[in-house]
Amino acid sequence: MSDNFDHELQELKREIQELKEQLSKTGQSGQQDLKDFGGRLINQIEDMLRSSLDKAKQPVEKAGDYSKNLIEAGEKKIEEKPLVSILAAFGIGWLVARLMERK
Repeated sequence: MSDNFDHELQELKREIQELKEQLSKTGQSGQQDLKDFGGRLINQIEDMLRSSLDKAKQPVEKAGDYSKNLIEAGEKKIEEKPLVSILAAFGIGWLVARLMERK
């Protein structure tokens, strides 16, 4: 009976050791799966941020193009009629000065 008990005890120890090894391998695999999931999640977030940034840049670029075109048009008008431009600038400056004196 003692030999049988010792044999069963040894068998249980061996099975427990095998279970420990399997759990260890499963834990490592689970950690790797979690790391892979985290990496994919980070990549998706980066892609969404890039997409949002690109969408945000479009109106800014359009506004920059519009203001550039507006400035170019103004420069062209000044080149076409420099005397009128100087008189307009003088008139606006005089008007602003008068308004500032009133306060």
